[in-house]
Order: sequence, then C-alpha cells, then structure tokens
Amino acid sequence: MEFFNETQFPAELFRNELEENFMYNSLLVRVRYQIEINNQLTLITSGEKALKDIRREPVEDEFGIIESDLFFPRTATDLIIIGNAISTKGPVSQMMVNASAGPYNETLLVTGDRIWEKRLMSKKLYPSTPELFESMPLKYELAFGGSAVTPQGEHPYPSNPIGKGYYISKNEALGNPLPNIENPKDMLIEWKEPKKRKEQDFLNIQRDPVGFAPYPTNWALRLLKIIEWDQTLQGKLNLDDPEFLAQQIESIDFNPDNGMFDRAHPRLSGKQLVPGQAVRLTGMSTEGIIEFQIPEPSFELMVRLEDDIFTRDLELEEVLIDLRGFIVDFSFRKLFDYEIIPNQIRQTTLKYKSE
Repeated sequence: MEFFNETQFPAELFRNELEENFMYNSLLVRVRYQIEINNQLTLITSGEKALKDIRREPVEDEFGIIESDLFFPRTATDLIIIGNAISTKGPVSQMMVNASAGPYNETLLVTGDRIWEKRLMSKKLYPSTPELFESMPLKYELAFGGSAVTPQGEHPYPSNPIGKGYYISKNEALGNPLPNIENPKDMLIEWKEPKKRKEQDFLNIQRDPVGFAPYPTNWALRLLKIIEWDQTLQGKLNLDDPEFLAQQIESIDFNPDNGMFDRAHPRLSGKQLVPGQAVRLTGMSTEGIIEFQIPEPSFELMVRLEDDIFTRDLELEEVLIDLRGFIVDFSFRKLFDYEIIPNQIRQTTLKYKSE
C-alpha cells in the first residue's frame, strides 16, 4: 500500500498483517492550533510551534510521559490537559478546577499543602489548615498515591506510585502530607484507623488518583482494565504482602477495545468527541474561562484498490491541550483493512476535502 500525503499536516500510515492475506492499516494525522485570547483557534502550520511530525518517540514531560503514536487505536477520544490550577482571586486555600467536553465533565478539588495532625482530646488524625497558593501544577505527584511502609519495605501505590498521601498506619501518616488534588466527592476528611490490618479502611487506602495529565499505561487504573483477576480471592487482599497482587493475575486481555492503548486518565478516555463540540476549562487561566469548539478537519482519506476508490472521514482520537503555550493538538485516525491480492494497485491518499 502506497501512502501519499497531499496536506500540510504530519501523518503516518501504519501497516500490519495481523491475519494471513489481510493487511490492516491505521492512518494517523495530527493538527495543531493556537488558543487566542478571544478563545478562537488559529491553525499553526509554520514557525517554531508548528508540528513537524507525529510522535515517534515518548516525550518525557514534567507533567508525565506522553507516549508515542502507535498502530493501535484508542477506544475513543482521549482528553489530556497540561497546566496549572490558577486562582484569579489572589491566594486561596482551596479551589475547583473543571474540564468539560462532550460527554466528559471532570472536576478536581485543589487544596494547599496540608499534613495529618492530632487534635486536642481526639485519637483521630485530621488534615491541618491548608497553606495558601495562587498556582498549583496539576501533576500526579500531587494526587493521592506514593509509597507506604510495610514489613517488606516500601509498597508503591499501584494506581499512582509517585503521588502523596498513601499511608497504611496512623503513625506513618502523622505529620506527613495529604494530596493536593482530589475528587471533591471523595475527599480525605479524617483518618480512621482500621481494626485489622487485612481490613483496611477504604477511606484511607483504596482511593483513585484524579487528574488531567497523561496517565501511564503501567499504572493500576489502566492495568485493571486489561487484567482478569481470580475472582475467588475477592475480599482476601493482604496489604502486608506486596507481591500478592502480582501472584493472582489469572490472564491478560490485550484487546485494544478495553483501553490498553488509551493515554488519558481513565475518567477522560473511552468516550467519543466530535467536531463542533465545545471544550470548556475553568480555573486554569489568569484570563478566566477557556472555551473553544473542536474544529472540523479539512482533510479526508481516499483509498484505491485497483479500480475501486473509497473516501472516508477520520475520527478524533486525542485532544491534547498544553496551557503553558495555549496550544491544542488534535489527532485523527482511520482504520481499514483489505485482502492482499498480488499485483493489485493499492494506494492511500490523505487529501483536502473538496469544497
């Protein structure tokens, strides 16, 4: 299959013979826009900010690793946002940040630095008074997670091993920090010491980290979608044995439809976004609300198999917003396959849509 790109946008046709005598193709296209002060989008095709290619290698960013583009598609559209929570009211102890787009509507509670502390006449631990802040990076280092101390050594929290706030005992938690970024419907309010080590309190231990940044493939929120567990062990989790989880994997499903190749936080992946839908961000800019519409792509795919010609639209696979430069990247993908017939003319062309 020959590939011709008649547009100015970076694109790649991935090919793979997953089945004998059938070729599977995956076309990926990336487009970049500037978010202007009036919330209008301006296409970037030249200059230092312009895209030169697709992502052929992982990008190690301070907000996390942005994985390279692959043959395999996402389940739908990933929404990834890189930026800070920014107060427009001066220093605050707490604020809400929201991202909405089509079926997505995710709110984060951002709180200043706190530690677990004792209060007079109480055996429980409570969060200290938050410190004031004006800007807070929305990184997973500041979401729930980290490593807890166990008899076997440090035990990383599977859903976010780089975060903060994961402790197994009250003594370990005392004087140590809480997460800054939380789900407002699942806040840490007080520490409740479990009666038995094998019956850990859900409030303190089993909490999902939240965020807008790219979410790693090898962290638990994504792995749990592709790993089938031994259900007979339900309720028998022993946190004193960090190797317990790895020993109980029954099988692994590598079907892309289960989200294995998604790159956004699971709460911001798996649902389809389409051109014309509004993207709205609050609490992430000194200018106030950021809002724009997903643009209609100006290109389409044409496939020629000998004398047969097919034209197809591409689907939106990723919206990556980087508020450090007020840039938004859209990636579009189309999958198609054909039977391999020797000496047949096979051509794929990415071309501008006819007016």
